[in-house]
Amino acid sequence: GKRGNRAPSTIDVPAAKTETKLLGTSLALLLRSTCQLGTWVFVASQVSRRLGARAIAAHGVVLKVWLLFVLAAEAPAVAGQVISAGYLATGRRARARADIKFLTFTPSTRRGTRLIDS
Repeated sequence: GKRGNRAPSTIDVPAAKTETKLLGTSLALLLRSTCQLGTWVFVASQVSRRLGARAIAAHGVVLKVWLLFVLAAEAPAVAGQVISAGYLATGRRARARADIKFLTFTPSTRRGTRLIDS
């Protein structure tokens, strides 16, 4: 069938000003992420010296389980953003709104087949 949300076949090359702005934003995000991670590692190393091996092992297990749930919840959110952006880019606001409601309020066991069929 037809696909209504394909990207145009031409590619727009950004101007040098846009590239500079994008590079500055990317560097700011890289610096922020590096500082956050560095702070977390520093604090974790300081705390781990005081807590002991058992507490650190338990914390590691809980952290991994928490991360599993966070990433499992993030995947449908990213998919919803991409799908909605495709509909909005092609002017189909009603379909984007319907899919957002569907992804937000429908149990996950019923989501996959409808999105694949669309």
